[in-house]
Amino acid sequence: MSTRFVFEGGRVVDPATGVDDVRDVIVADGVIVGPDAAEGAERIDARGLVIAPGLVDLHTHLREPGEEHKETVATGTRAAAVGGYTAVAAMANTQPVADNAAVIQAVRDLAGAAGLCEVHPVGAITKGLEGEQLAEMGEMVEAGVRVFSDDGRAIPTARLLRNALRYVKAFGDDVVLAEHAEDPSLVEGGHMHEGAVSAALGLAGRPAEAEEIVVARALTHAQPAVGSICATCRAGGASSSFAARSPRASG
Repeated sequence: MSTRFVFEGGRVVDPATGVDDVRDVIVADGVIVGPDAAEGAERIDARGLVIAPGLVDLHTHLREPGEEHKETVATGTRAAAVGGYTAVAAMANTQPVADNAAVIQAVRDLAGAAGLCEVHPVGAITKGLEGEQLAEMGEMVEAGVRVFSDDGRAIPTARLLRNALRYVKAFGDDVVLAEHAEDPSLVEGGHMHEGAVSAALGLAGRPAEAEEIVVARALTHAQPAVGSICATCRAGGASSSFAARSPRASG
């Protein structure tokens, strides 16, 4: 039996087609269809609501396995679905760390059991997130991982970052390293952005250079490692943005 709905008067936003307008949307069996299917369908008042393609969150913490007292795959994906997110990337800082195919598959199984939205596990760059040895990235790629990150920890040495970028190059253009844009030696003990306000309050600051140094290092290594892609997490400084645009302009 066909299940049909008419979402009436919603603001339809579709960046792919440039649509941003108040319209009715007819859905039959989970597929958007034409107006001919509207007759006899259940009608839902969508006035004041946004109808858009599903959102994707590239940085989530589902905490499972290991820290279920904070969050689980089921509770996290339920919150995502309620907020309009149809896919999330789950960071690797679980216990045990998602640094091998077995943990990746466990997260996938939990997501499948919950059945609320797609979950794409992020693999750790280094074993145990300890910044010493590269994790089993090859087997994680085979398990479906396409993004690697040590989450809130920058890769401690330029050599290790360079090796990681050259390693993922072998897996093609769709594998990405996401580096945490913060030099720990510059932010240790800091409570806020370093500047006039932090000085006036007498609080230790976190300088913009902490971000800029990591972004510059990532860009320097990514360029010769042709075919490897390095993204930066939580980078928002003006200088970092300018540095990221410059290599893009040169190809």
